[in-house]
Amino acid sequence: MPALAEHKVKAERCLACYRETPAGHVETRLVLLFYCAVHLVEMVCAKLGDQPNPDHRQRHEYLQSKHRKIWKHYQPLHQIAWSARYDAREMWVSEKDVQEHYRRVRLSAVEKWAIEHVGEDGRLSAEPPTVETPRRTPDGAPVSES
Repeated sequence: MPALAEHKVKAERCLACYRETPAGHVETRLVLLFYCAVHLVEMVCAKLGDQPNPDHRQRHEYLQSKHRKIWKHYQPLHQIAWSARYDAREMWVSEKDVQEHYRRVRLSAVEKWAIEHVGEDGRLSAEPPTVETPRRTPDGAPVSES
């Protein structure tokens, strides 16, 4: 499983994608916020020396049993992201809700909790990071730039 630094990069990339995704794409933006929270939680697990959570069910159980205070903020992100991914009906969440509730309340609480456990590494960047992503072939091999 990835280490703390790798989860930090993934959380930052999810947040950068969230920022770049147009406001009208509520479902996509909610899923990105949720996966940002997933990687913040896994950063804390790595820092505390806890076993990584290989799936959503185990992460849910881990948070509910060991970090109930933050589970109350994480779980609504999980639920709304599930609805955004699998519910075929039109999304009932407004862009205002995405920004004011899911980003500024729920994800901010998870971020604050991560900072309490891992220090400043748990803080998400105010600006999107510049991440160099190597080009790869369809089978995952790096593409030579020569």
